[in-house]
This record gives sequence, C-alpha cells and structure tokens, in this order.
Amino acid sequence: MFNRRGLVCLVALAFGAIACDPTPAAPSPPRATAVGMPSLEPTTPASEPAASVLPDATPIDTVRTPPCELSDLKASHGLVEVSGDSRLTEVVLVAAGSCSVNLFPGVGLRDPAGAAIVDSPSAGPGRLDLVPDIAYRSQVRLASWCAPEPAFPLTLALLVADGWIEVTGSSFPEDGELPPCATDGATVLEASAWNPVP
Repeated sequence: MFNRRGLVCLVALAFGAIACDPTPAAPSPPRATAVGMPSLEPTTPASEPAASVLPDATPIDTVRTPPCELSDLKASHGLVEVSGDSRLTEVVLVAAGSCSVNLFPGVGLRDPAGAAIVDSPSAGPGRLDLVPDIAYRSQVRLASWCAPEPAFPLTLALLVADGWIEVTGSSFPEDGELPPCATDGATVLEASAWNPVP
C-alpha cells in the first residue's frame, strides 16, 4: 500500500508527465451536423449576382427588307410547253432594288381587255428577299380548263403585294392549246417557289 506521501508523489508525477509530454494530442473528429442546421462555410452574399456563363447576346437584326413595289419588278416568261394535260412555262423575275416578295407567287390570267379570267393566290407561306439585278424563276402550270374558251391572247400576271404585274411574253397558253377539263371541273393555275437562276 502506498502511504500518503507516496500517493502525492505519484499524482504529481502523473500530472507532470501529461504537462511535459511533447507528443501533440490527436485532433478530435469532426462533429456531425444536423440536417437543416446552417453551414459554417463562408457563402457569397445574396446581393452579389452569380457569375454569368453565357456569352454576350448578339443583337437581333429587326430590319426587314421592304415589300416590292410594282415599279420595282420586271417579269417575263419563256416558251409554253405541253406536258400531258398540263401547260407549262417558266417565269423570270428581276428586281431593280432590294425588296421582298411572297416565296410562292400568286398568278392569274387576263384576256385581251385586261379582265381577270383566273386568279390563283400564293400556294404557300414565306417571303423571299430579292437581290437587285439577280434573276429568279418560277414554274407555272395550267391544267383542267373547264370554263368557256376565252378570247386570245391570254396574259399571265403575278400578284405582288396588293397589285398585279403583267408578265411579258407570248400568250399563255397559246391559242388552241387549252388543257382538257378534268373530271372535278376545277381549273388549276399554280406556281412553284422562286429560285435564283443559276
């Protein structure tokens, strides 16, 4: 048994060993954080906007090419071809300045007095910007003529904006070349989309 003096010395030695021990204490493990508790990590203040990762937006050009005026355009057509029960011709369009037209032209036929015989609206949506002095072409087809025979020559016309322009060239179709009437009795006059002449 230790006597009282020995016990005091033993306790003193123990405290001295702890105080003088050069080995650093092991770090204590991190404490678990309860869900919903605020984080101690530094955060970006709410008033500071987040850095943008998007490139600068390019301005959108809202300027549109104005519609063509009747005086801006010249149109002509070539030879009239007979293809089965259809009559075909190619219309060529040239603009004097930058302007736009319907991608699919409206077409019509006029008698020698200028009266409308057949009018057909644009066959599809879209606009086309014309480049000055560049020729554009469209294929025009006439089929199933069921109306009374008109006086010749017939003039092809194009619908531009709110008016019609005359297409120069021979009669379309030529005298005596009207296509036969189809069983449904509806005359067909249509034009393809404008395309630059290669």
